[in-house]
Amino acid sequence: MKVALIQSAPKLSRSNLADVLALIDSNKNADVVVFPELALSGYLLQDKLYEDAWRIEDLSDLRKASEACDIAIGAALWDNGKVYNSALYFSQGALIHVHHKNHLPTYGMFEEGRYFSAGNEIASFQTPYGNTVMVICEDLWRAETIAAIASSDAEVVYVLAASPARDFTEEGINIESQWDA
Repeated sequence: MKVALIQSAPKLSRSNLADVLALIDSNKNADVVVFPELALSGYLLQDKLYEDAWRIEDLSDLRKASEACDIAIGAALWDNGKVYNSALYFSQGALIHVHHKNHLPTYGMFEEGRYFSAGNEIASFQTPYGNTVMVICEDLWRAETIAAIASSDAEVVYVLAASPARDFTEEGINIESQWDA
């Protein structure tokens, strides 16, 4: 399986979809193109979130693009009247899985719990490349998430993250050692 990991700097607007589609097109030789957390929306939307969050029906271009390669991407997503920080997986022209971030950081620079609703499950799903689980950033920092992944039938785990570089030390970036741990 050939995976293209996209590092991007999305704007705080819905205009990111065109950039995402261009990046998919330039990486369609990959089996799976993986984007960061909130790649379609930008990260610090705050009150703008309610204007810019996506609805599933707005993402037909991603369904079509997934005919060439699978796509894992983060977006602010409306679902049943609530907005979630979500990871979406498109494959073979269909949206096959949505994961809503379970653990919303609300400390320091993060205010996700103020704007997003929290998801409540971690579920595996079938892709052409095996049983898969997706989680988003802070989800992976929790022991219960690690346990859920370990007890699942997942062969592939995608972690969509937009973790900022911070806490610079002589040894490097503190967040890097925290992720390694």
